Amino acid sequence: MSAIKINADREESYTMLPDLFIEQHMPHANGEFVKIYIYLLQLVQQKKGQFSLSETADVFACTERDITRAIRFWESRGLIEVKRIPEDQTIAGIRFVFPDGTDAPAAPEESAADRRPASGSHTATALSNDRTGTLMRDQADVRHIVTIAEQYLGRTLSSADLNRLLYLYDELHFSVDLIDYLIEYCVLKEKRSMHYIEKVGLEWYNDGVKTVTEARERTAFWSRDYFRILRAFGITNRNPVTKEIEYMKKWLTAFHFSMDLIKEACERTVTQTGRASFDYADRILTSWHDSDVRTMSDVSVLDQNHNSRQPAQQNHSKAESGRRQGSSAGNRFNNFTQRNYDFRSLEQQLLQNQQNKTDTE
Repeated sequence: MSAIKINADREESYTMLPDLFIEQHMPHANGEFVKIYIYLLQLVQQKKGQFSLSETADVFACTERDITRAIRFWESRGLIEVKRIPEDQTIAGIRFVFPDGTDAPAAPEESAADRRPASGSHTATALSNDRTGTLMRDQADVRHIVTIAEQYLGRTLSSADLNRLLYLYDELHFSVDLIDYLIEYCVLKEKRSMHYIEKVGLEWYNDGVKTVTEARERTAFWSRDYFRILRAFGITNRNPVTKEIEYMKKWLTAFHFSMDLIKEACERTVTQTGRASFDYADRILTSWHDSDVRTMSDVSVLDQNHNSRQPAQQNHSKAESGRRQGSSAGNRFNNFTQRNYDFRSLEQQLLQNQQNKTDTE
């Protein structure tokens, strides 16, 4: 195949992008993060001197939160250093750190009007290669974590896997035992990708899980109750799917229903529909929630009130039906042509006919 030539019709200024960025860091970032990194790097190399979150968000037609997330991501990769105001953690300045160790000039601090609080949630889940190397070299616990992970997963971890795994240890401060249990838990669910493991780890962190005991309680709670609800529907041969988990999480955590109430709704669903319908059960439980039902006794009272209204409704329906029928019958009678008879004349005619018959004989 012949080479394709490419050129430009005029000279332009250029933004220098390090090869190591393209080779080692860009493959692990989404496209929006890459665009924001290059844009900010351009501002530095062209000595623009300053930028604001709001103006940058306008450039990319996104939110200031999206810009902040991108900055946190590149900070976690070790490509930028972020200076924050201690009081509220708003971003005050950014310094680019090139992979070859050469620093770019720092962007100046933002004005107070442009400052926005950085989100406390953790979405960037990777360390820089340099930080990973330092941890592997200096800390025996880290080497132990890597050994555990490779034994569980049955493979050698890639550099990207290492960066993600050690983020849990170095940034989220997971203990060795908690990481051990996290990997074991995911492998037992037949989920061996580091992406899945880090996702579960972030869920635990955001839910405030800090110890193995708390993690066991969390996983045991969900596993036990989810499968009890599935069994109430007659489902015994599979795990719950995402939509079903959303329903069950709503019943358990938003409505705070006991397992007895949820199982009752499931059994009524199967009785009424002949199948396991989470949507139908949700309508039952939502109506109970709106009626402030908290116990099975409350359900009984609700049923009794419903049943007591039924006879009255049925009697009203029967009376209405009888009224319509009676009205219809009356109309038919009144529409019949009435005749007036002279019974005395009829009697005389009958006697005369009998007399004539006797004379003839």
